[in-house]
Amino acid sequence: MKRTLSAFALMAASLAAEAEVYKCVLNDRLAYQSTPCAPGDDPTRLNPQPGEGLAQARQDAEQSYWQKVKQRRADAKADAERRAREAEQKRRAAAERAIDKGELLAGMTPDEVQRAWGEPSSVKQSEFNGKKRERWRYDNDDSGDVRTAILENGRLVRASR
Repeated sequence: MKRTLSAFALMAASLAAEAEVYKCVLNDRLAYQSTPCAPGDDPTRLNPQPGEGLAQARQDAEQSYWQKVKQRRADAKADAERRAREAEQKRRAAAERAIDKGELLAGMTPDEVQRAWGEPSSVKQSEFNGKKRERWRYDNDDSGDVRTAILENGRLVRASR
């Protein structure tokens, strides 16, 4: 009985080693299967040594995975850059409309603030919470009104009249 089982196990192992494996491209993915590929696919018949097909399949799958990860990262970066450009274009358009009205908007650059309100009467520079801060003061000699613009790291964060 033991001899029969051992012989059967040897036969099964040798059949598995001689089994045909088909390498197919299905939906742009590499697949290994024991049956021929569907019509139109370009199969490659392989006669692998035991374990050879698995190692190659694993290597191919890993390479494919990392290529897709790299492509997704590149796509995400390009999408983020595109959204940032669009947001900056919208910000600039809104800033131009505000400048035309003599108004300030949060996020304006120092140049945009000067174009809207003119040259400040005085500028005080300081550092606050690790950020470069400037306080621009605008004195109106006629009415006595004072306006201020607070900029942090080169962007307007607050303005008061």
